[in-house]
Amino acid sequence: MKDNKIIHDASTDKGSSGSPIIRRSKDNYIIGLHYGGIKKNKNEYKYNLATSFDSILDNIIEQNYIINCIYIPKKDSKEINLLHDYNQDIKEWKKARKKSYLEAKKEITEENIEIYVNDKKIKFDYKYKIKDSKEIKVKFKFKKLLANISYMFYRCSSLESIDLSSFNSNNIKYMSFMFYECSSLESIDLSSFNTNNVKDMSWMFYECKSLKSIDLSSFNTTNVKDMSCMFYECSSLKSIDLSSFNITNVEDMWFMFYGCSSLLKENIKIKNKYDKLLEEIDI
Repeated sequence: MKDNKIIHDASTDKGSSGSPIIRRSKDNYIIGLHYGGIKKNKNEYKYNLATSFDSILDNIIEQNYIINCIYIPKKDSKEINLLHDYNQDIKEWKKARKKSYLEAKKEITEENIEIYVNDKKIKFDYKYKIKDSKEIKVKFKFKKLLANISYMFYRCSSLESIDLSSFNSNNIKYMSFMFYECSSLESIDLSSFNTNNVKDMSWMFYECKSLKSIDLSSFNTTNVKDMSCMFYECSSLKSIDLSSFNITNVEDMWFMFYGCSSLLKENIKIKNKYDKLLEEIDI
């Protein structure tokens, strides 16, 4: 292999471009996709060429596994939380939450994530030491599809904006506590999120006190069981569109809108068949 190209001698005909090149072994691993050949003479090829499958995956990752963020350090801050540090004392979590927490801890790691600050790759860390008070542009590049992103930005109070449009969420099942106490976030666009497999959205935006708008128009909540405290103390939120929500299988909506002091029930859009349930929600 050279420069992401694979030289092979598999027999090919015209129109074979795009065909998989499979390594002969027990696993029959696909190592590349055929795209052409180098001619020996007019009627004979010297060898064939394929693009390595790893380079194809790298390109997919570059396009679809990215989260872009901007952090604004607080006054006199010496460091900020880029991500939640999953290595903190697990004892603070209730027994019912420990399993989910430990599963998330396996996902948000150096093996799965690269971090770039102002376009420069840095050594993986959950925190970042402040050099000045200017805004910090951070890119998280993921190397695999994640299933559990619970607590990912837990207490990242300097996180001011986040772009999730290039993040592949197809595999996600757990999103609880994801933006817990992200007190500087004013808006979140989650319209590109695939939540078909998500089971837990509890405490997701807990005390996002600056949050004024949120786009959840793409949310499929058919499989969600827990929405408890989802928007707890989102005191700046004045309206919310949940018309895409299916809450048939939701078992817990405890304090879902508690402390949303700027939000009126008439400004919560929800499917007509859930109107009675909305009357029971405390705001």
